[in-house]
Amino acid sequence: MAQDSLWVNGNQLLEFNFTDSQMVVCALPTGQDYNGATAQYAQNAQYDENGELLFFIVDGKIYDHAGYLMADNDATPNCTDCLMKGIQEVSIVLVPGTCDKYYIISADSRIGSGSGGANESMLGFSILDLSMNSRYHTGRKGAVWHEGDLTATFANLAPRAGNISGLTGPSGHFSTFSISNGNWPFPGGAFDTWNWVNIHHTVLDSLNAAGDQVLLFHTATAYGYANITSTGITAGNYL
Repeated sequence: MAQDSLWVNGNQLLEFNFTDSQMVVCALPTGQDYNGATAQYAQNAQYDENGELLFFIVDGKIYDHAGYLMADNDATPNCTDCLMKGIQEVSIVLVPGTCDKYYIISADSRIGSGSGGANESMLGFSILDLSMNSRYHTGRKGAVWHEGDLTATFANLAPRAGNISGLTGPSGHFSTFSISNGNWPFPGGAFDTWNWVNIHHTVLDSLNAAGDQVLLFHTATAYGYANITSTGITAGNYL
């Protein structure tokens, strides 16, 4: 598996040249909405085919290549998009069959939000569309889909919109779709995430005949998986 030569760390971009073992360090773009704050929960960045920065994520907030806000997080007062802040990792996966849409996969925890006041962890994803007009800056591109933005291809996701314990948003404007959520992540079943505040995940290349990438996740007591497809990320299942 090839090693990505472009990393984000704190408020810096790191570019590794594996030929001569050199590393170039530059700051993430500030002066707009991004103020240089370092991540407390999770961060990641996406680059184009030429190695140019497309967007970056800091604790659930998504910024474009110039540092303009494209989506806010659930810690923002009266949040619009309410993305989860993450637990150690946030993953970025190109939506299969597209060149301008990305799944943003993240997690969060709620102390005392589960059954009987137990701690609870959640895993979900949002869809970032780089062709969509910004909700924050006129003339700029990039926004996450809310429930009302789902196209017919993604209509299957509607029942899972906003189904994240503790996250709020106006009806029809949820932008997080559940994968694993407390005791109620799977149709007709339960995934044992309650009473654990950590849920971690990783993305693997195809493990099935359909050629789908696979999302693996786990808590302290259980392991699960979901398929990453061109019509969304499936609800989780036990391994």
